[in-house]
Amino acid sequence: MSTLIAGIMLLAAILLVAVVFIQNSKGGGISSEFGGASQLGGVQRTTNFVEKATWGFATVIAVCAIVLTSMQNSELKKLRNQNQTETPAK
Repeated sequence: MSTLIAGIMLLAAILLVAVVFIQNSKGGGISSEFGGASQLGGVQRTTNFVEKATWGFATVIAVCAIVLTSMQNSELKKLRNQNQTETPAK
């Protein structure tokens, strides 16, 4: 399960880098190079989509990091409890 979540996190990170390269706050990013795409959907729609994608991928990364950390903490607690019960009392 943790491998799946880590894979999702890695994919979201790669896509986030791609989306950040596309956008440019001054309007000169890669999205402005493709005039046909911006004329079809409009510059404002393209900008809104790119901004929402950026926030979405960042949120996915943050949530995956929190879930992986909590899963790891629960596994460590289980291991500690096992070690305590296996160790004979003196």
